[in-house]
Amino acid sequence: MTFIEFKSNPFALGYSVKFKEEEFIILFNADTKSALEVKLPEGDWDVLVEENIAGIKVLKTIQKKVTINSSTGMVLKKNK
Repeated sequence: MTFIEFKSNPFALGYSVKFKEEEFIILFNADTKSALEVKLPEGDWDVLVEENIAGIKVLKTIQKKVTINSSTGMVLKKNK
């Protein structure tokens, strides 16, 4: 597990987890007023959890960056 630091937002937390050949990024933004923009590692990332939806099915695939709205979180899985 590797923690991701957000110097611009003390209320944000992120970490990445690698297990066998799978990689996940988990992001939380506890700031009640500001969204958080996160630069993603290279590649395609499948969104499994976002603001109002959670599950194991891919909701969408994103690249490069993502915006986490205030008081929400997101779980991403690296697309192979």
